Amino acid sequence: MKTLVIDAEEALKESICNIFATKGACDSANDGNMGLELIKQAFNLNSPYELIILDIVLPEVDGHTIIKKIRAWELAGNVDPLMEAKIVVMSRRRDEPTILQAFRNGATGWINKPASAEDVMLKLNNLNCKCS
Repeated sequence: MKTLVIDAEEALKESICNIFATKGACDSANDGNMGLELIKQAFNLNSPYELIILDIVLPEVDGHTIIKKIRAWELAGNVDPLMEAKIVVMSRRRDEPTILQAFRNGATGWINKPASAEDVMLKLNNLNCKCS
């Protein structure tokens, strides 16, 4: 499973990528601009990310904007809805307007920080990600 983690927290990115080390490629980005660039490159190479885990609060470009851009690129590229990226927000933000906005923008799931590896895997399995 090709995965991208977009988060400013280095330890979190490393931890998530370690979870996926045996399940496929895992890339990471420190800020929203870097994350968007990696996503765009993957689309252009016809090898999009299957799973994107990102925070809402990011330097440069926020998570809401990233989610909207991914979904717009998928729509413009006629991506089959069954093949769309799973976009899971992992954030310390827990206010209802932020969570609802993420889902309206096209997020697939939400995980509250801090989260254990078990919490992450449970959520992803519940979303039918090919993570096991």
